[in-house]
Amino acid sequence: MKFSIKSLLFPLLVLLVGCGYSLQATDATDIINVERPTDYHQPSQTAQYISTTANSFAFDLANFLAVQKGSENLVFSPYSVWMPLAALANAGNYFIGSNVQEINDAAHRAIYNLTQNDAIHIANAIFVDNLFELQQGFIDAFAQYFGAIAYSADFGLPDTVDEINRWAYNNTNGRIPEILQDLDPDAMSVILNAIYFNNSWQIPFSPNRNQTRTFYGANSNQENITFMQREGTIPYFEDDHVQAVRLYYENGFGMYIILPLQQTATEFLQNFTMGYFTEISNSASYTPNVLITMPKFSIENNLPLLDILKAMGLDVELPNLVVYSPYPIEISRVLQNAMIEVDEEGTVAAAVTAIEVVQESLPFFTYFTADRPFVFVLYGEHQDNPQQILFMGMLNEVK
Repeated sequence: MKFSIKSLLFPLLVLLVGCGYSLQATDATDIINVERPTDYHQPSQTAQYISTTANSFAFDLANFLAVQKGSENLVFSPYSVWMPLAALANAGNYFIGSNVQEINDAAHRAIYNLTQNDAIHIANAIFVDNLFELQQGFIDAFAQYFGAIAYSADFGLPDTVDEINRWAYNNTNGRIPEILQDLDPDAMSVILNAIYFNNSWQIPFSPNRNQTRTFYGANSNQENITFMQREGTIPYFEDDHVQAVRLYYENGFGMYIILPLQQTATEFLQNFTMGYFTEISNSASYTPNVLITMPKFSIENNLPLLDILKAMGLDVELPNLVVYSPYPIEISRVLQNAMIEVDEEGTVAAAVTAIEVVQESLPFFTYFTADRPFVFVLYGEHQDNPQQILFMGMLNEVK
């Protein structure tokens, strides 16, 4: 049989997507517990719009991260960033959108539908310093619509960081063992999201067909790399800019492998838009005799995201998070640790996003501490002299 050879031997772009029905892992500490939304099985134009804006956010974030990472490998979960930011709309931060109830309802529907089987686990939580009291409206919304659990902790103890990292470990099946090394001294809460994905290909690659060959990397050619191979009738897209295939997992998930033809993967991702992704998705057609050759791979990233999110328009203030604070409450750090492994059987991917929130530091003081001998001058004001000296002296001992 003569095959149309479409081999993936160059730097490529990988896009992992969910298709609306997904999945729930039950071996983690926090089992997401959201009530079934009303008419969850019926399409909602409002929820579709919010879901589309989440994808737009994904491509915007990808553009920034591609610039930041350059020719390095990259894996991140835009949905793991979007979700806690969406929840913070209930704390008065409208970066995701100002219609809070529509955001809540859309997130509620998505989380419920994405956690109905066993390929994906999603968890949300907030750790709060026990010196602070959260607004009840935020707690209720975060629990009802995002399935979140709130934990009270002493942020002055190093054990709190250990507990947060244990939460990350448990909710990613051990794939993200640490998200924080420390807490800001002014931290009063940490909002967390975890996504853990573990799924098999609908049609696995046979290890018997693996071959060793060269990967022509962005920085150097890498020899003796294990490549997987399979052929079939597969959704395929090609234009002047890219080749792309869509590979299906079990239970309603898929991955696009997008191979730029004229640009590097970095250049392509810097300018990748949802509009072009939609064109690829809509135009990919089942094509016979597609021979896929691609490497097994794994990537891990630790990503500081606050500066990028600020450049995208994030306002860090959270005016409605706590019951009372004499000083502003604001986001101080946004961190994500993420990983992905792709092999013959399928894919494991995990991400934890932590949004650290601080009470803005007390104003800077110029300290004047009279704890040693000093001189004093007592004066009075009158119309001929604004500082008429009346008494003078010094204090050498306090009696």
